[in-house]
Amino acid sequence: MLKYDIYLNDIREMIKRIEKQLKKRKLNFKKDVDNYDMLVLRLQIIGQSVNELPKEITSKFPEVNWKIFVTFRNISSHNYSAINKGIFTRILKKELPLLKNAMLKLK
Repeated sequence: MLKYDIYLNDIREMIKRIEKQLKKRKLNFKKDVDNYDMLVLRLQIIGQSVNELPKEITSKFPEVNWKIFVTFRNISSHNYSAINKGIFTRILKKELPLLKNAMLKLK
């Protein structure tokens, strides 16, 4: 097992859970607070795991906006009410598929 496998596995698992969650429900920030909170938590886990990855891994995938995941984690963990819904949606719809593709290539 590589030193960073635990983080890569956490990222893969959270992506899988987010995708499953989004298939069941559409994003509705006001009506489904529990669903929103679950997505935020899963993105926090991804952000923390991304933060632990070395440059030698992240530099292989310049198409992935690694920083957005870490920044989202920091904001959502320390100032929950400051989460920008537009950026949150962008991460789920645009950034997460790029991250998933990178994780598949790393297997």
